[in-house]
Amino acid sequence: MTDAAEKDPVGPITASPEAAAKPDVSSATSKNAAATPSAAPAKKASVTPDDSPTGSKKASAEKKRKKPASGKKKRKKQSGEPVPLTNTPNGDLPAFLKSAQQPAYRADQVRRWLYRDLTSGFHEMSNLPAELRKKLAERYTPHGLLPGPIQQSEDGTHKFLFNTPDGAPVETVLLPRRRGYALCISSQSGCAMGCPFCATGTLGLIRNLTGGEIVDQFLRGRRHARALGSELESVIFMGMGEPLANMDNLEQAMGRLVADDYAGFGARRLTVSTIGLPNRIPRLALWPWQVGLAISLHTADDELRRQLIPASRVLPLPDLMRDSIAYQQTTSRRVTYEYILLGEVNDSADQARRLATLLQRQLCHVNLIPYNPVPGLPFVPSVAGRTARFRETLESRGIAVTVRKPRGRDISAACGQLAAVGVATRSSNPGR
Repeated sequence: MTDAAEKDPVGPITASPEAAAKPDVSSATSKNAAATPSAAPAKKASVTPDDSPTGSKKASAEKKRKKPASGKKKRKKQSGEPVPLTNTPNGDLPAFLKSAQQPAYRADQVRRWLYRDLTSGFHEMSNLPAELRKKLAERYTPHGLLPGPIQQSEDGTHKFLFNTPDGAPVETVLLPRRRGYALCISSQSGCAMGCPFCATGTLGLIRNLTGGEIVDQFLRGRRHARALGSELESVIFMGMGEPLANMDNLEQAMGRLVADDYAGFGARRLTVSTIGLPNRIPRLALWPWQVGLAISLHTADDELRRQLIPASRVLPLPDLMRDSIAYQQTTSRRVTYEYILLGEVNDSADQARRLATLLQRQLCHVNLIPYNPVPGLPFVPSVAGRTARFRETLESRGIAVTVRKPRGRDISAACGQLAAVGVATRSSNPGR
């Protein structure tokens, strides 16, 4: 699976100087009774086309300034070095096996070991001839991502730190659920959306992840869940980055996750989370897999949304709602709207009423997310009373709503806290 190139009609998206400087959230929420904290300066938001995986010049500068959490130095790949099998085109393994004079069914055996049995090395593939295992190890490595520490929260959440071969940090989170685990996967290292309340946004965009690097997170997470005596219940693309800004590689990864001859994970158990970018949700609606869609909304006020999500200026709320409704009609699937409750910013009763009006008659559900504090950022969670009133206001107007239970806060693994920094004193490494 290669890093795909796409001719993107959207082009580079750069936040306006006003949005990228210091969002004045108080002016946008003057209807609220209480004063709003002013936001810290946000990184300049930039959406990089899929055909530019290294990102903008600013992202490159950020990459030079920031050292990956593992401290690994970047190095150039030497010719003849093994390549990650998860990142090769579909025809590469069969062609290699044919050149090695092996029968065609060997490809199915290797794929099963890698994607279903979750092997960590070719030496474990016991039904392959020893000489073939040796040749495979000379040609490939099973995975591209390099594993780092695994942190464990008091509530049972596990956070994985990975590094790409060129040193870009990636975080993945395994969240306990009633009947198993949910896996929160990253699509980029860093993020270019510029949200001033999010830790990942402080990194800027380092680079897109390849399809294989996205798949690697799934395989590592699934293996870890099994080592804990459980299974993956669902997968959400809600980690680092904006998935639809890396859509070709996301689509390649999705194909391998759901295909029966690869991971064979049910498409309905996969959800893609996005702020909404031009032309991307309509394209998602045409995918052959029935994956879920979650939209990071956070307000029904377009002016406030441009301050909370600077990159959202390229797709104003009326256009975003048009795309979302079209998705609902095309797929007959419910859309989840994610709404982070920021204390005295977007949690007033008036904001709830405006949100209910915006979502009337849609096939949707609202997931209210308590804000998870990030050191150095000026936002605070909504207090319990305001959260309860917000929920009641939505429900009284016929909007289905739940309040997410925060998980992994003590290891900076909760929503909005991923920034590839720090290592917990407790670690848990089953299945590594």
